[in-house]
Amino acid sequence: MMIHAASSIQIDLPIQAVYHFVAVDFFTNYPKWSPQVTQLVKTSDGEMGVGVTGHQVRYDAGRRSEADFRVTHYLPLRELRFVGLSRPRFTVRYRFQPLTEGTRILFDFELQLELLMRPFRRLIEDTVRRGAQRMLRDLKALLESDAASAARAVSTSALYEDPAARTHQSPGDHGRD
Repeated sequence: MMIHAASSIQIDLPIQAVYHFVAVDFFTNYPKWSPQVTQLVKTSDGEMGVGVTGHQVRYDAGRRSEADFRVTHYLPLRELRFVGLSRPRFTVRYRFQPLTEGTRILFDFELQLELLMRPFRRLIEDTVRRGAQRMLRDLKALLESDAASAARAVSTSALYEDPAARTHQSPGDHGRD
């Protein structure tokens, strides 16, 4: 028996920036938008791509779980997909769509319910669906706030690069030559 959750969100950044943050730098950035993940380790060599494996430890509703996973799809600027290698089995898929002003991320999660988990199917389904929506909202907030901070830093540094902006007087210098 499978549980499925899907969610999508628009992020007001170009697809290259969104894809790089989510897919290319997954092992660095995933815990930033999924705070339930307390440990994330890349367990294979090489750059991010098909075949890369990882291990995560997470706490959901006070319950600790561990999972090993493998990247099965890595299509630049289009898709990132993982499958769980340990039980319970799962599939995670991020799809990226360019928009006129930003990027749409479509997120899908499938979980194979173990026999012992089946009596809790509805509770697990609700938790997984809410978690998918919250995770994308957190990702959007993180990316857009980081972009806003970077834009402010660039515009502020531009002030100091402008020779006209550097003609201010230091304290105690009252126009003396």
